[in-house]
Amino acid sequence: MPTIKAVLRPPKDKEGQKPIYIRIADAGKTRYVSTGLKVKPGLWNENKREVRENDFIDAAHLNKIISDKVKAIRDEAYQLQADNQNVNADILKKKAKSKEYRGSFIEYGKTFAKQKRRVNVRTGKRYDAVLSKIEEYTGGKLQFKDVTVTWLKEFSAWLADEKDNSPNTIHSNLKCIRAILYEAIRESQFPQEKNPFFKFKLTQPKVSRVKLSADEIKALASVETNDNPVQQIALDMFLFSFFTYGMRYSDVSQLKWKNIEGDFIRYEMRKTSEAHSVKVFPPARAILDKYKDNPSPNDYVFPLLNTKRNLDNRETLVNELGSKNAYVNKELNNLRKKAAINKRVSFHTARHSYADIARKKGTDLHAISNSLGHASLKTTESYLKALDNETTDKKVQSVYEEF
Repeated sequence: MPTIKAVLRPPKDKEGQKPIYIRIADAGKTRYVSTGLKVKPGLWNENKREVRENDFIDAAHLNKIISDKVKAIRDEAYQLQADNQNVNADILKKKAKSKEYRGSFIEYGKTFAKQKRRVNVRTGKRYDAVLSKIEEYTGGKLQFKDVTVTWLKEFSAWLADEKDNSPNTIHSNLKCIRAILYEAIRESQFPQEKNPFFKFKLTQPKVSRVKLSADEIKALASVETNDNPVQQIALDMFLFSFFTYGMRYSDVSQLKWKNIEGDFIRYEMRKTSEAHSVKVFPPARAILDKYKDNPSPNDYVFPLLNTKRNLDNRETLVNELGSKNAYVNKELNNLRKKAAINKRVSFHTARHSYADIARKKGTDLHAISNSLGHASLKTTESYLKALDNETTDKKVQSVYEEF
């Protein structure tokens, strides 16, 4: 049986580090398999064949990679021996190299996306969209071994130049690729030491959040929709969101009349599954009255979604919400052009606008956070718990008085 152990080998690099290899020695023949790792000689424990504990690098993490590599080669040797096959240094090196990269990244990614879709349809669709871009860019072929720092840089450039993706979209796409790759590493489909994200660092780009001023909201509200019913619904939903603490699109579009309880809207936020309560101020009430035509409690307030589809099916609902959201955003941008607003508007702009106007009017930061349902803000969490809805309603009421 060959001797298999981790060793340092020359030469040193510019930082004084030597590469770590797995040495396979048998019958006077020695072969080496790279781990892709380097370490300074002073941090290498020759007796234990591992990286010493120190304050400069994560020794435990590096040693795990090394031990996994050694174990994989030893397991291969035992398996060959059990199958009565030849076992020598050349064979073991060849086996080790062949198993460094297993199969298609795209096919593995599709399986990963399918698993994600079972838990959350929207998340699964996001991965599907990224994989579709990869297929377009690569012609449908991308092996794990091809996912390198160079490839990531070139793919990022293609997304920007050819797909006209924003920095934020590119960052999101790369995060999906990283998540797929990390899962492959956990499943031993890809060697940790070859992980390109060790060197290709993802940095969150600064996002410019579009927000409208009070005057721009008024200008948008005064635009004529020329008897275009869908455009009018898009405008009313946007304004309703603004007048209800920036209620999210998914919540406005699925709002039902049973959620309206007197002067309050009580609903479960789709994004967080948290219960939320919103006071109905006069501008929001005026919009509700436009659509109140002897509705049943389970009717949607805004007739946007196609109720002929089976919206109880999660994937059907997600598809319907997505397609209608795109249509609403398109109509909102047609309307903002009529209002001479030189900003690209989306439905979420209503939420940003509410928060910005409330802040400029001196509304208490904690009241704004509470009204938005931002319970995850750790710095304000303890204070948020002490604020009841009545306090919040009084503090944000000034936002809507002029409308």
